[in-house]
Amino acid sequence: VDLISTHIFKEENNELSAYMRVFPKEDMIHIGRVLVDQEHRKSGLGRELVARGMEYIETIYPGMAIYAQAQAHLEDFYKSFGFETVSEVYLEDNIPHIDMVMPAGEMN
Repeated sequence: VDLISTHIFKEENNELSAYMRVFPKEDMIHIGRVLVDQEHRKSGLGRELVARGMEYIETIYPGMAIYAQAQAHLEDFYKSFGFETVSEVYLEDNIPHIDMVMPAGEMN
């Protein structure tokens, strides 16, 4: 997957502070590995990162549905971008996750 992924990130003082990847898979665009360094959490950097990723997706893959496997506690965060929950909570690496999709053509 990483060979076809676009990596979106932010560096501060030559250190990675936020990162996500975007890649096409089947009939959707997937976002994944969304992370913000612990010392930068609650700063709005995650929102900035995902917004930048969504702009990229709309430019390169306009109108396509977008899939995210999200940690369950971030459900409202992703809903604020227009994602809808499409699964029950399940464990991935012992962390509660949910599957979320932004339907095709519905980017906020």
